Amino acid sequence: MRQSIRKAIACAALSGLMLMSLGVAAVAQVYGGTLRVGLSDEVTQLDPHFTSQQAHAEMIARNVYNGLLKTNPAWEVQPDLAESWEVSEDGLTWTFHLREGVRFHNGDLFTAADVKFSLERLIDPESGSTHAGAFDPNLQVGIVDDYTVAVTLSMPDADLLDNLAAPSIAMVPKAVVEANGNLNEVVVGTGPFYLAERRVDVKTVLARNPEYFEEGLPYLDRIEYRIIQDDTARLVALRMGEVHFIDRVPWQMIDALESAQGVKAVGGAGINLRIMSPNINREPWDDPRVRQAFYMGLNKQEIVDVVLAGYGEALLGGVIPSTLAGHNPNACYPDGDVEGAKALLAEAGYPDGFTTKLLTFGDIQIYVDYAQIVREQAKQFGVTVELELLELGIVQARRAEQDFDLVGAGIGGLTNSHSFVANTYGIASKRNFNKYDDPILEDFLLQSKAAATQEERNTILIEAQEYLCTTMPVFPLFNGYTHWGVSDKLKGWEFNPGYVQYFGVVWLED
Repeated sequence: MRQSIRKAIACAALSGLMLMSLGVAAVAQVYGGTLRVGLSDEVTQLDPHFTSQQAHAEMIARNVYNGLLKTNPAWEVQPDLAESWEVSEDGLTWTFHLREGVRFHNGDLFTAADVKFSLERLIDPESGSTHAGAFDPNLQVGIVDDYTVAVTLSMPDADLLDNLAAPSIAMVPKAVVEANGNLNEVVVGTGPFYLAERRVDVKTVLARNPEYFEEGLPYLDRIEYRIIQDDTARLVALRMGEVHFIDRVPWQMIDALESAQGVKAVGGAGINLRIMSPNINREPWDDPRVRQAFYMGLNKQEIVDVVLAGYGEALLGGVIPSTLAGHNPNACYPDGDVEGAKALLAEAGYPDGFTTKLLTFGDIQIYVDYAQIVREQAKQFGVTVELELLELGIVQARRAEQDFDLVGAGIGGLTNSHSFVANTYGIASKRNFNKYDDPILEDFLLQSKAAATQEERNTILIEAQEYLCTTMPVFPLFNGYTHWGVSDKLKGWEFNPGYVQYFGVVWLED
C-alpha cells in the first residue's frame, strides 16, 4: 500500500498548479545567513510528541528533532536515526540499527534507551501524546544493545514504517524529559538546528547545530520564525524582502504574488483538510439524523469556491482526500441538499430547526471564512449557528475538555490513509475530539491494519467511510491546496504535499 500511496502523492505533487524545485542543481550551496519565515499562527507547543494539532509547531520540531525514519518530498520512507532495519518472517518483530555517535544538543549520546523511552511515551495514552492511536497499543520495545532496538507487535502492521516517519514521531532524550517533565520549555533534540530564542506570539529562533550528524549540513546559520497572522501583512513582508518564506498564501492572492518580482507562489494538491466535529454527547448532536441532516445541507463545493477560490476539493465521501489511496469516490449525500436536510431534521423532531454554537479559531483566517459560510448555509435549512471565534489556545483547551457544540479542526501531518480514519474516529486517538466510540468502526480499523494487499485495504477503508456516512460523527469539509510564498533567494527547497517544512538542506543566495 505504501508504494501506491506515495505514487499517488508524488503524482499529485508533480501535477500541482505551481510545483517546482528552486534551483537545487543550478546553484552551488552557500553557507551562512538567516532564513526568515513568516507564520500565520502562534506556536504554543514545542514538545514534538504533542505538536500534531499545530502544524507550525510541527514545522519547527521537524528542524530540531529527528525520527528513526523520515520521508522525502515524495513521501518515500528513508533512514534517519535508524540506518537500516529488517522484519521477521511473521511480520511481528522489526529490528532497527541506529546511527552511532549521534549527540543531542546538550552533548549526551543518543542510544537505544532513548528510542525505547520515546516510543513508549508516544503510545502511552496517559502521556497525552496525540499519536497513541497510530500504533499497536501492545507494541513492545526491546533493547538489543546500545545501538539496536527490536519493536515487537501483536499483529502485522503495514503502516509501521510510515508512522515512524511522521514528522512528530521524534526521538527525544530520556534524561531531559524525566528531569523537566516535557520538552516545551527545555528543547533538546538531535536535529540540524537547536532552539536559540523563543518569544511566544512573536518569534522563535533556531541556530545551526555544529555537531549535526549529516556531514556538511545544515547550510543556514539560523532560522527565524516570525508570527505574522494578518494575510496581507505576511504577503507584504515577503514582497519587501523582510522574510524569505511564508505559509498559507491566501488563494485569492496567488495571482498577485505570481506577478511580483523576486517571489513566487509554490504549491499544489496536498493534504490540508478542514473538518468540524459535533459534540455527539450533547443534544441535539447525539442524534445521528441531526448530524446527517446538517452535513447534507452544507454545500461543501460552495465553501471551496468561495473560501479557497477553487484551489481545493470538497470532501463528500469521507475524510481521506483523493490524493490518497482509500479515497471514497461515492458522496455520502448530494452536496447542499437543503430540502433533504429539512425533512430529516423534521423526522428527528426539529421541524423548526435549532440553535447551536460553532467554536473555531478566530485568529486563523481560513477558519473564520468557512465558519461564516457555514453559518449562512445553515440558515437555509433552519439551523441558527452562533460563532465563537476565539484564540487558538483557548479553542484547543475547550476542545480537549469537550466544551463545545460544534468545533472546527484541521488534519495534516499524517502519512497514510489508514491514519486519517484512525486518528479522526478511533477511540484511542487524541484527535477524536468528541470521543466517538464505535465497535463497528474499531473492527474496520483492525481489518485495515491486518489487510494483506493494497486492494483489500482500499476496499475496507472505503467501506468504513461509507459506514461513517450513516453515523456522521465528523463533518469532512474540504482539502485545501497548499501554497507557500517563496523568495527567489531561497534555494534547495522542494514542495512537499504535507504541511511540515524541513530547512536542513536549504541555503540563501545573495
